[in-house]
Amino acid sequence: MNTAMLIGLVFVVLACVAFLFMDRINRSDMEDGRKKLITYGLFAGLVAISVLIFKLHSAGWIAERSVG
Repeated sequence: MNTAMLIGLVFVVLACVAFLFMDRINRSDMEDGRKKLITYGLFAGLVAISVLIFKLHSAGWIAERSVG
């Protein structure tokens, strides 16, 4: 099974969920500072997940190519 496709699908689903939460938070009657903090936290989480995905995929690619 192609792990890049599976991981890509997981990332798209997580991004959709994060943007859905961001939209709901921005429509709520919370304080602006709290809205920004939660939105930045969700975005930072997406960035961290992206970095981990690239790290995982590159480690798998290197391990696959170095055997031989």
